[in-house]
Amino acid sequence: MQANTFDLTLEEAYMLSPYVKHFVFTPAIPLEYIPGHFITFHIEHDEKILRRSYSIANAPRLNGQIELAAGF
Repeated sequence: MQANTFDLTLEEAYMLSPYVKHFVFTPAIPLEYIPGHFITFHIEHDEKILRRSYSIANAPRLNGQIELAAGF
């Protein structure tokens, strides 16, 4: 199955706890999703492409923003 790709703009990021950060993104295109769907980030690092998947943490909104929480 072909994956859809799109750009995201980071709008906000803040710590929820000492080890969990909350991110709010606005996608370049409108997305249809339900809570629990996931997106995979393709991140270039040291000339390699890293792939990391995260569950979408919010219900769909009129403004189209996507929220994620990541632990580290």
